[in-house]
Amino acid sequence: MALRANGVRDMPTVTESALAVIRNRTITIYASGSTAGEDHALLESRKKIFATLLNRLAELHINRPPPESFYIGEPYIEDEHKVACIISANFVFPAYIEPVDFWLYGARVMAVQHGHILHVQIHKRISQQLWDDVRLQIPFKEKFLIGYLASYMPAINRRLIDNRHYEGHLLSRTFAMFEAVRVSVSVQGRHLPLSWPISFLPFPPSAALANNVRATYVYEFVDSINAYFTSDFDDCIRRLVTSAENLFEVRGWKTRTSPKTLFRKILRLLGFKSKTSNSFRRILTEYVNDGSLAGEVVTENMEFIYTIRNKIVHAGFRMSTTSGQFCDKAIATLKYMIARHCQDMIISRYVDTLYMQFRMQCSELGEMYNLGVIEKRRKDDGNSETPVIDSAAAFNSFMFQALRFTELDKLSI
Repeated sequence: MALRANGVRDMPTVTESALAVIRNRTITIYASGSTAGEDHALLESRKKIFATLLNRLAELHINRPPPESFYIGEPYIEDEHKVACIISANFVFPAYIEPVDFWLYGARVMAVQHGHILHVQIHKRISQQLWDDVRLQIPFKEKFLIGYLASYMPAINRRLIDNRHYEGHLLSRTFAMFEAVRVSVSVQGRHLPLSWPISFLPFPPSAALANNVRATYVYEFVDSINAYFTSDFDDCIRRLVTSAENLFEVRGWKTRTSPKTLFRKILRLLGFKSKTSNSFRRILTEYVNDGSLAGEVVTENMEFIYTIRNKIVHAGFRMSTTSGQFCDKAIATLKYMIARHCQDMIISRYVDTLYMQFRMQCSELGEMYNLGVIEKRRKDDGNSETPVIDSAAAFNSFMFQALRFTELDKLSI
């Protein structure tokens, strides 16, 4: 190591080949000390050496010089060496479901009932380097395995909803990622448990305001987020519209009544009922669309959400398992509408903090570490120009243009 002028040693860089040598040597030390009959003190000493080497490896990994450019998951996405693995998770399931077996995103997904436990397995190929980093306990790397599991939860939950609706099993419920227990990964017969589930402390900004909020439309907003976590996208959309309707009622928003013409009176006498003038869309047009970009986008989005909700409620429409991003934008749209129009500063701040909490938790529950999504976004971003944001107006435009439902968003449902 080189000495700086002040006597502090420079941290050496670690090449991938050097990391491989350290990994192989540490595994050899650990294996050689695990045979029966070894002296207990010698075995403990070797375990300490192994732990020390692992800690040093993690330290060197964290303190490597920063690269010129980097994105989350880059080493694993660009790793050409793959290894077959099985990601497993258990859920406490009070119902019963026939074995599930399907292919999705290049992986085989299986779910089998064992007593009161639903055992889920994802058979797929992952980066060899990711497996090496996880088994050597490099900090935070197992989150990428959680990201893989999270990407399959909407499809698994759809099977559970089908079991409830089409098999008549009332106790067949859906699950959020934080309800998974005994999550593990297996490669070539080696079984490694992951540090999951995790729990979240109260979110201070939300906790400070929650006791002062008793509005029903806020409760429905919260429940729509809960439905999102369990991949029940149909219920998420229904609750968003119910929340909006409750907000309209609280604000006393009503459209002007159409004049009772002679023609309308005759139609009513003949038994024909005209459409009510107090419609969801007309209220949006009269009270929410104030001519600003924000008002325009929120109105357009809520009108489309209302259309989808009507299809779900009245026409048997079902949201696709790929509807996550659409529902995320729908939740954000309602958040902006409540915050801008509820005329209650505490509620406005509260729904803002709830959405911040929602986004943070989504990231920690696998969204930020989903390598498949990261790779797709990088390809999509490579074909688009990044706008220059140099003012508050430019930021506002970027934010609401990004919120607007695109044709791809609509096709995803």
